[in-house]
Amino acid sequence: MLASGVRNSQLNDLLNVVLLVEEVGVFKPAPRVYQLAVERLGVSAILP
Repeated sequence: MLASGVRNSQLNDLLNVVLLVEEVGVFKPAPRVYQLAVERLGVSAILP
């Protein structure tokens, strides 16, 4: 639903990444959701 909403509203040209919790099959606050963000965005989960 989110992916089609982003596409239909033409926001996909403005966004580099759209994260869908449905891809991991769990929802916030499950740690796997946040791990997906870390992996997709290529950032560290540890603050300096």
